[in-house]
Amino acid sequence: MQIIPFHENIPFTHNKFSIKVMTYKTEGALRPHWHEHIELLYFFDGKGTVTCNEKTFPVGKGDLIVVNPSQIHTYSPETEISFCGILFYPWFFSDIQYDNRILIENCIRGDNFAKECIEAMIREKDSASPFSDMAIKGHAYTLTSYLFRNYKAHEMTEKDTLYQQTKLKRAETILYYIQNHYHEKITSKTLSDLCYMNESHFCRFFKKNFGKAPLSYINEYRIEKACDLLLSTTKSITEIALSTGYEDINYFSRTFKKLKGVSATQFRTN
Repeated sequence: MQIIPFHENIPFTHNKFSIKVMTYKTEGALRPHWHEHIELLYFFDGKGTVTCNEKTFPVGKGDLIVVNPSQIHTYSPETEISFCGILFYPWFFSDIQYDNRILIENCIRGDNFAKECIEAMIREKDSASPFSDMAIKGHAYTLTSYLFRNYKAHEMTEKDTLYQQTKLKRAETILYYIQNHYHEKITSKTLSDLCYMNESHFCRFFKKNFGKAPLSYINEYRIEKACDLLLSTTKSITEIALSTGYEDINYFSRTFKKLKGVSATQFRTN
């Protein structure tokens, strides 16, 4: 699980260019986060799940996920997965007619026009030829106008905006508590009290926004911290288990092997 801040501050591109095109091949999951940018995730190969805007989608070849501004999102690959990520910085829309209350559908499947636009942007980015930025921007305008015209999902109201702000604040409170207290005992009741929610409501809120139950997320976070310690220290397996919140060493060992596919000892050796 790649650990990044809940609110991701994305670095500027060269010359503050308003579009960032990236390609990835990974088996790693991504921690829940949000940003002000529109982000497109186009999947070339592999299988996994993406949670975005309180919905979880199975994804594979040919699927496009649209992350609208301020939507919490995360992904968990089931296999090695390759995809393209395209970020539109907020100023991309500064010189055109644009209503940031309009949201695009989160999951779009098998759209060949979108695929062609994305592949053209990747080719230009990889070529680094003269006027590539100009060509990328042209394809980007074509793609975004197409998505807004054909996949408009919703127009945000003031009530929607208030709900979104409340949700982000609650999610941030939960994730930062886990980040700072993962080595201690954490229960759903502990986390629900932080948000002034009843426990059952909290568990539904967590699953909808993060794509998994609280205990599953906490275990994944702890095991990632254990991996860091295995590689960067000479502490014993028992010491590492205790320092990452596991009082039962056998439970730590079972959880580690389930999530990583090897024992903690094998992980350190390999």
